[in-house]
Amino acid sequence: MDKLYKNILKYRLARKMTQEELAECLGYSTNTMIARVEKGEVDLPYSKIKKLSEIFDVSIPVLMGHIDSKYDDMVKKLSDLNWEELNYIKTQVEFALFKYKGIVPEKAESRDLGE
Repeated sequence: MDKLYKNILKYRLARKMTQEELAECLGYSTNTMIARVEKGEVDLPYSKIKKLSEIFDVSIPVLMGHIDSKYDDMVKKLSDLNWEELNYIKTQVEFALFKYKGIVPEKAESRDLGE
């Protein structure tokens, strides 16, 4: 979670937002809460994390520091796909991994992402 708080500060500064402006966007009455969040003193509920990702125009995994922002565009594109399209991509990735790295795909029963 430490990366989340650092990223909130980083993205706020990159957007040239004050703590007061961010607090207002999140529905807080003062900037005190934002200061505490940026210091890692407060755990944010998912609804606030989601709102922050919208404000900063980054995915939640990027905001939380799980993936690098350079992959964010790909994550956004993948999130717009339906199950059939995701299953097709999964099959192609499994084929590439097997062909180039010798990694055997999972059992056929667990191949469908929709299950």
